[in-house]
Amino acid sequence: MKSLKIAALLLTTIYSAYSQALECKMSNPEEFAWIASIKIDEKIRKVTLIETEDQGKKTYTTELIDLSDNRYTFNLPPLENSGVANMFLLFKSFDQWRLLSVGIEQKGGKTVLKAVDKSTLYECIENTTTKDQH
Repeated sequence: MKSLKIAALLLTTIYSAYSQALECKMSNPEEFAWIASIKIDEKIRKVTLIETEDQGKKTYTTELIDLSDNRYTFNLPPLENSGVANMFLLFKSFDQWRLLSVGIEQKGGKTVLKAVDKSTLYECIENTTTKDQH
């Protein structure tokens, strides 16, 4: 029984030394989308978004709001005087990763839906990294 407890503790320690990372790139560059690639680090709850070249290839970093089985939710505050915040849902459906985004704006104390983009297909690779790689 004691060896079972030690094994469980060892597995927990090993697991906590690793984090899942997800790296995604837009599958079809011909399709319109303003996010070219996404990197998510579950351990530190960080999301990095890189715009397409058409949009200036800027990089944004934000926090992961929620993660569950093959679903990640994150947002970006309003960008450069636009007043529109963006909410994102990256999810896996039928072995395909898709990004859905909506634009919301505060007007007169009310939240207004500005835009809903159609979901865009992304190719994603799950990586396991160690603490030393952060």
